[in-house]
Amino acid sequence: MLEVDLAADVTVDPAWKWLVLGQTVTAVDANGDPLSYHYTYYQKDDIDNYIRDNTQPAPGSSDILRGSAGSDHITSGGAMTGYSPPKAAAT
Repeated sequence: MLEVDLAADVTVDPAWKWLVLGQTVTAVDANGDPLSYHYTYYQKDDIDNYIRDNTQPAPGSSDILRGSAGSDHITSGGAMTGYSPPKAAAT
């Protein structure tokens, strides 16, 4: 899940590929009209896979992973701090 604050006059553009989970007013003017919002959202990549924060658990969430014609790199299992890929055996 990602988070951002936007001015009230900024609309969420469909080109951003956001799935908005929540919207909270963060500031109002003297009339009580919103000046800014705090959004929580998931974003999709160019082939419609969700971009998630792999440091946060997401129980019950599921995703359909779409492949592309290129070399896709998919990391599972949450954060991989200090991860080093295995080295090839010397011959």
